[in-house]
Amino acid sequence: MNIITSEAHFRQRVLKYSLKNGVTAASIRFKRSRQAIYEWKRKWDGKSWHSLVEKSHRPHHHPNEHTAEEKEMILRRYPRYKDDMMLLWNSLRKSGYTRSYTSLVRVVRKYGCSRRLKSVQQGKISLIQEQNIPAKRYRWT
Repeated sequence: MNIITSEAHFRQRVLKYSLKNGVTAASIRFKRSRQAIYEWKRKWDGKSWHSLVEKSHRPHHHPNEHTAEEKEMILRRYPRYKDDMMLLWNSLRKSGYTRSYTSLVRVVRKYGCSRRLKSVQQGKISLIQEQNIPAKRYRWT
């Protein structure tokens, strides 16, 4: 039995005791506040401990999140402007996108279509081909 189910079983035991002896007596015996017991009582269906399991407090959506149309617009235009995010943002703004640049970058990262920047290391040898000279030259960058 994990901690979630054991907590629900404990709450059921407290509520059964409170039905027989009262909420104040249950709060004294089990060292829980009366308000907590009243909240559990409101949640409890009277039969099983499943109704007393703690539910998620995580928000499932945000009122200001990108709409499906905005996400589709971003994903449709991203392949064309993937090298320059500012050009992508300007293109989206011209077609009715009202969000900020940082929110655009966040959505692009979230959907996994962000390009990975190539890190330039010091001392790396780069190959340069010049059209005038047929031989290849090397240069330190």
